[in-house]
Amino acid sequence: MENRSDYKILVVDDTPELLDISLRVLRKAGFLAYPAESGKSCIKQLEEIKPDLVLLDVILPDINGKELCKQIKQNPDYPGMHIILLSSFEVDAENIAKGLDDGADGYIIRPVRNIELIARIEAQFRIIRAERELSRVIKALKRINNIYEGREEKMVDLKKEINRLLNELGQDNKYRIVKSN
Repeated sequence: MENRSDYKILVVDDTPELLDISLRVLRKAGFLAYPAESGKSCIKQLEEIKPDLVLLDVILPDINGKELCKQIKQNPDYPGMHIILLSSFEVDAENIAKGLDDGADGYIIRPVRNIELIARIEAQFRIIRAERELSRVIKALKRINNIYEGREEKMVDLKKEINRLLNELGQDNKYRIVKSN
């Protein structure tokens, strides 16, 4: 994935104006952006659209965004889900650290300029691309390993059999055997 339109971003915010602005900024930048107004609608959207990234407001009507982040990160249905927390209120170092400790991949303090928001999202997608490439390479290496697994033992057995046959042939003195490594 190299185009912004290849990425799905779920924007979770209970403030309609902020949700609308975020969606417009992301869509104008070329991303596929989807809305959610609560923790409950976030979970529903996660299942339906399977986003690459979630922009998650910390203060929601039905659940704290940091707690929701923690739940999503611990859920095996969403492996490797990337989440950036957003907040205008919980902006002190302790709250930011708590959000990151709960699994957030970033924390943005509002208000944020559009250029910074897009830059942070792009940075996150560079990480996502690198993780996906690493995963692809690991899978390929595992396939190669499965192909060659057990062949080493077979090669040792084959070498023993060849040596046994060479020794048998050499004992009869009918054949001159020259061994090479």
